[in-house]
Amino acid sequence: MKAATTAGVKKAFRENILARFGVPKILITDNETQFTSHLFRQFVNELEITHQTTAPYSPQGNPTERANRTIKTMIAQSTEIEQRRWDEALPEIMVAINSSISTSTGFTPAYVVQGREPRLPRNLYDEVTLGIGKKSESPDSKARRLIEICGIAKRNMVRAAQDQSRHYNLRRREWKPELCELVLTKTHPLSKAQEGFAAKIAQKFIAPFEIIDFTSPLITKLREISTDKIVTSHVSQLKRYQV
Repeated sequence: MKAATTAGVKKAFRENILARFGVPKILITDNETQFTSHLFRQFVNELEITHQTTAPYSPQGNPTERANRTIKTMIAQSTEIEQRRWDEALPEIMVAINSSISTSTGFTPAYVVQGREPRLPRNLYDEVTLGIGKKSESPDSKARRLIEICGIAKRNMVRAAQDQSRHYNLRRREWKPELCELVLTKTHPLSKAQEGFAAKIAQKFIAPFEIIDFTSPLITKLREISTDKIVTSHVSQLKRYQV
């Protein structure tokens, strides 16, 4: 998108999500203004979609960040010196990603969604490529196979998430915040030379905040005691508040 406005996001959502897959139950976005605006909230409410926002400065809660890192790496490898035409490489990058086996699901994205592997350019092995689409199949048979594929993919994703959680927890402290507990939350200030403010020597945590909800085991909703302002934070950004 040339301009990530609320109107543009709504149009892209209608054309690329609603028209292809229908109305999702839950929509997870970051906290950019095009997603937090009154018009966009009204849009998702009319469609009866539960809208959840990720915690700021916490890429752990935003799976898009990991996908973006892969896409940026592939763009950098394909554009070489000419960077102004990087978008022309996106179709081939999309094909490469959709036909690559995911370590989390055990399948390629194309196979999970379509029940077949895409025929790749200059592919000389169509006759032995799994699910290439040469063999006719009844709709009922394909539907049963897709349900089976999705079930296997979900189980694989659960195992992958458990493995990732185990590795992540090796570096985490034991403290786990609880509902109604008072905490400090990490700040992310920016330096302002004109005001003589340096972020490096600024206060790292501010308090007190009260935990009022958990939107997930690692994402908290906090209420600032002094202003009643509601914010979202990842548990890695919190510390116990000592009175």
